[in-house]
Amino acid sequence: MILGLGIALNVAALIVLTVLGAHFVREYRILRKFARDIAVAQGTERALALELTGTIYSDVKHKRDVDFIAVPPLSALGSTPVTVLSEGGCCSGLARLTIVCLKLVGIRSGQITLYHASGNAQHCLVEATLSDGEKLILDPHYGIYYRDSRDQGIGLRELQLGARPVFRSLPHSDKVSYPDRDYYNFDFRKTRTANWTMSRARVVAYWILVRATGGAIDRFKQPVALEWPQLMLMGVVMGTALLANAILWLQGQ
Repeated sequence: MILGLGIALNVAALIVLTVLGAHFVREYRILRKFARDIAVAQGTERALALELTGTIYSDVKHKRDVDFIAVPPLSALGSTPVTVLSEGGCCSGLARLTIVCLKLVGIRSGQITLYHASGNAQHCLVEATLSDGEKLILDPHYGIYYRDSRDQGIGLRELQLGARPVFRSLPHSDKVSYPDRDYYNFDFRKTRTANWTMSRARVVAYWILVRATGGAIDRFKQPVALEWPQLMLMGVVMGTALLANAILWLQGQ
C-alpha cells in the first residue's frame, strides 16, 4: 500500500515538473529572442538597459497582472514574464519582465520598492548594476529612470541615505516625473527590496528579519530565478514530494 502510494506520488510529481519545465523553456526562448533583438542595435550596456526598459514601457500594456495560477495561495506567485509581455502587467509585473530580460542580455538587476511617506509600500522599480559598477534605477511603468543631482548614476543605497533623485525620460517616453498627487508622495529613504506591508504576515516577517539581519534585509535582492513562477512552483513540488517520500519511508519502517 505504502509502496504503491509512493510510486503514484512520484509519477504525479514527475508529470507536473515536466509540464512546468517545458513551459519555462518555451517562455525563456521567447524572452531571450525579445531581449536579444533589442540588444543588437545598442552600442553600450547602459544604452541597452535604457532601451530595453523603454521598449517595455511603451509596448507592454499597463494593467493588472494575470496570475499564472489563479487559485489562492498559488495566485501569490504572480504572472509569468511572457504573460506580462503579451497581456500586460502592473508595476510589479513590468518590473519582473524587465529584470528577466536584463538578465538575458547579461545585466544584473533586482526589484526595489518605493514606500509612501505614510510607510506603506507603494510602487515597484528595477535597480540595474552595469559591469562598470554604475547603478541605474529604472521605472518601466512610468517611463523614467533616476539620476542624482550631478546627473550621475544613483542606486538603492544612495536613496536610503537620503539622496534626492532627478528623473529622466526613458527611450520612447516623454515623462519626466511622477504625477503630482499624494499617491506619489514617496519617502525615498524608506526604499527597500520588497513589499513588506502587503499583509499582516509580511509585516510580522519583516519585524523579525530586520532584527535578525541588522537591517541587511532592506538590501537583499530576490534571486532572478524567483521571478519565474514556473521555477518557484517546481521548487514547491519537489520539496513537497521529498517530504512526502520521507514520511512514507518512515511509516514503512
